[in-house]
Amino acid sequence: MEKYLQLIREGFAKEIDPCKDPEMQEEWARFGIFVAHHLYQMIRKWRFRIDAIDEAEKADGSPTTALELEMEHFAKSALERFHAPAQFLGEESGGDADTSGFLFVIDPIDGTRSFLSGFETYSITLSVLKNRVPLFSLVCVPSSSDVYFRIGSGQSMLFQIPTADQPLEVYKMPLFQRSEDQPILVNLHPSVESLPYLERLFDLWYQGDISLLKSVSGSPSLLMVEAAKTGTFYVNSWKTGPTRPYDLIPALHIVEASNCLALRRDGEQVDVWNHQGVYIVGPRGKRLDMLLKTMPYLH
Repeated sequence: MEKYLQLIREGFAKEIDPCKDPEMQEEWARFGIFVAHHLYQMIRKWRFRIDAIDEAEKADGSPTTALELEMEHFAKSALERFHAPAQFLGEESGGDADTSGFLFVIDPIDGTRSFLSGFETYSITLSVLKNRVPLFSLVCVPSSSDVYFRIGSGQSMLFQIPTADQPLEVYKMPLFQRSEDQPILVNLHPSVESLPYLERLFDLWYQGDISLLKSVSGSPSLLMVEAAKTGTFYVNSWKTGPTRPYDLIPALHIVEASNCLALRRDGEQVDVWNHQGVYIVGPRGKRLDMLLKTMPYLH
């Protein structure tokens, strides 16, 4: 664990040193943690002054804020200092989405509506890719200070940003091999379209096939990594148009190392670059297969 602790400590620096070698995944981990740590601090300064944040509505009806634009500006400026040739793509300010070379993607507040409503189900999500392959991904939860990350094809890790009197510790995320007699826990992302499916899941709960059913809104990335951490299932109908790289890549890069799959309603793997419609994330096995059979109820 010492190498991870060292990377995290370097990421907590006040300024980022230029990239030594862009081919080294650890260099991008250092950079990603640096960006996330600074954005975490920016959010923490505003989380109890939300009413003072300037907000607007995007073309799709979702909210955006001046804070998010400021966060993306910081990330883009840091990227230019770290490795100027890399491309940048942000949820709020846009950018290049060329799939060749190095690409840094970020959603500074995934779950903006939850953030503005005073709920804690929002996150910072980012990934660095080379030729469409993730080198580093991170999901940071400012409300709990939890940070999930993965370097390349390695194990997914979790640490908590410490307060002044806390030690820094890092943990491996669980690798779930659920037995068939363990309970099924399902979180359905709420939407009008998902109401018939919620009724079907309620029937399964009533029959005892599902042990716990909930419908929590907020950051899909946060809800996906929490599903992987706990061995539960997350379902989203995704009706807001085709996904962009920052929507699914960071979280799914992390959860796949915990023996989890992200599948469409037909059982095929989700296209993380361009997905639209229903998807489910959860541990491999017969329980996932059973839930897939209920998907016709979700439109």
